[in-house]
Amino acid sequence: MMSLPRDIVVTTFFLVLVALPGCQKSPLSETNRSQSLTSDPEGEGHHDEDHEHLEHFVPPHKPASFEELVSQLAFRCETLPKLSAADEKEFQKRSVELRDIIQWIPELSADSNLKRQEFETAVQEGKQLLQAFESSDAGRTLSMEAVQKNLDALKALVPNSIEPVPAGQTPEASVPSSNP
Repeated sequence: MMSLPRDIVVTTFFLVLVALPGCQKSPLSETNRSQSLTSDPEGEGHHDEDHEHLEHFVPPHKPASFEELVSQLAFRCETLPKLSAADEKEFQKRSVELRDIIQWIPELSADSNLKRQEFETAVQEGKQLLQAFESSDAGRTLSMEAVQKNLDALKALVPNSIEPVPAGQTPEASVPSSNP
């Protein structure tokens, strides 16, 4: 029988010892997990507000819907150039946020009720908005005249992006209530 050199055996033994604790369930990690979950009768595992995972992080400036995205785009395209002279730090922050919002056009239009052709129109208008944004020194010299056509085209899509309210119901009645 061939014998392994003593150094290899000792090294392997220590590597196994170091690796084993990571393979076991830690009671501490289970305690932290249970504390981070809200009381959830359905057992869906919703997280507390202060318990964030990177894959679940949603920036506060991300619009909740295509309709909100279009509204934010119009407002931010108009106000961003005015910030550039007033406050450079705030301008930089808002510039990054506007770029993000423009880049969310495909995602939020896909999540809406837009038909395929309308979705493609939204994506094309978003590409043109991004081009105008980038050619305006990250929004510093952005003019409403340069982007108004794109904003108008996106605004025209908003009614089709919203889920229709069933006949005989008010918009509030069609939204599922979070309280049983």
